[in-house]
Amino acid sequence: MIYYHRTIATTIDSYAAQRLLQSSSHYSDSRCFVPSYLELVKSWYGIDKRHTTTREDTFFYGSPGTLAAYAEQAAIALQNARLAHLLAEEKRRVEAILEHSADGIMSVDSRRLVLSFNSTMEKLTGYSRHEVLGKECFRILQLRGRGGERLCVSQCPVLMSDTESGSTFEQQGIIRTKDGQYVNVNMVYSIIRSPEGKPINAVVNVRDISEAVQLENLRETFLSMLGHELQTPLTIIKGYASTLARTDSNWNEETLRNSLKVIESETDHLCRVVDRLLLASRMSAGTPVLRKEPVQLPVLAKKVVRRLQAMTDAHTFELDFDSDFPSVPVDPALIEEVLANLVENAIKYSPDGGKITISGRLANSQVMVTVTDEGIGIPAGQIEHLFKRFSRVDKGLARTIRGVGLGLYICKSIVEAHGGKIEVYSQPSKGSQFTFSLPFEPQG
Repeated sequence: MIYYHRTIATTIDSYAAQRLLQSSSHYSDSRCFVPSYLELVKSWYGIDKRHTTTREDTFFYGSPGTLAAYAEQAAIALQNARLAHLLAEEKRRVEAILEHSADGIMSVDSRRLVLSFNSTMEKLTGYSRHEVLGKECFRILQLRGRGGERLCVSQCPVLMSDTESGSTFEQQGIIRTKDGQYVNVNMVYSIIRSPEGKPINAVVNVRDISEAVQLENLRETFLSMLGHELQTPLTIIKGYASTLARTDSNWNEETLRNSLKVIESETDHLCRVVDRLLLASRMSAGTPVLRKEPVQLPVLAKKVVRRLQAMTDAHTFELDFDSDFPSVPVDPALIEEVLANLVENAIKYSPDGGKITISGRLANSQVMVTVTDEGIGIPAGQIEHLFKRFSRVDKGLARTIRGVGLGLYICKSIVEAHGGKIEVYSQPSKGSQFTFSLPFEPQG
């Protein structure tokens, strides 16, 4: 009898392994599962080659069909276990992808209760998943339109019929984070519906589009300012030219000269606007090619002052450079543009006049040039935005001053291209101080 049981066990081993490998040949690691599962099946039926006890009632002599059935069940059990293992691995893989997605992903049920909330959503909203799971999503996100309308109330796709929103729905709006900040987002809803069209679940993809919205706002601001900057001088030029062209008037020489000076001045302004647009385009495209040569910055500063003095009768200018201020290897045309922008800003933003000082010092292997005015100053909250494209001081009189907000962006780009940096210190109603520094290595 012992021999009989050993024969049965060996037969199950052989037959089940053969069936398993035939049905699961595409699993490269199937063999490693065979022994343990076969031993499990054999133990269920009391068959073990190591046992010396007998279970004559377990098998019927001469019944190979019974052995085949048991072996078939062993193969099926092992295959099911393998499939369950693969499903579990795939589930973990999908969960890891969703958890570490660059976009925020959450799922909600038909009652709009949050079922899942990935790590990007946590960073985006400031809420941990433990704070939001089981809560109503509209109380967490508080999605609103640009006009302040509550989109979670009026346009939630989970509440809409399938004819209104379909299986996917996209909308943009503003959400409120846990700490009270507002973030521009694009939300894409993928809605799972019942055969009757009722929503069961929804997966919501949330993307932060604040930077894109900011760029669009900058574009609109730029077009608005550019239109103003071009329209004003063109209107003046056209007005004077039309007046001088009238055949029913005889203009004296002084009137003609003054009119032509105005036309020349406005034309120069147009040229400066176009030049700065082109220079800003070069800077944004990458680091410009620098044509460096030794330059005496005090001489360059005096040239800039002499040119810009014609803009004002209310300001005095002072140059204060160290007597041993060295020649500095820079691109003269670009550094002249930096000085001209800073001095021109000092004139424009001190409308009541005052002193404008350009000073220079050598310290710690770098030269430092500072332009100081006694103007309206800059609010502390706006200093960090000064050197961005199209940024302007948003303060009363400052909004009426001509400009497209590119001057300081150009200054920063040029100085950084030379390996330096630019900083500002300002007090409202007392004036501003802009300092740029450039690396300098004395020649041995």
